[in-house]
Amino acid sequence: MSGSLKLLVAVIALVLAIEYLKTIWPYLLAAAVIITVISVVVWWIRRRNTW
Repeated sequence: MSGSLKLLVAVIALVLAIEYLKTIWPYLLAAAVIITVISVVVWWIRRRNTW
């Protein structure tokens, strides 16, 4: 019983998380893009400095 109960809780948590993400995903997407750009810039600078 505890195994199926844990599964049920996990599914509910997942559904709630998805519903929450639907409201904030544009901000998450923007943050992911910004982080990616910063990472690429840092990598590019480091690569240029080693040359």
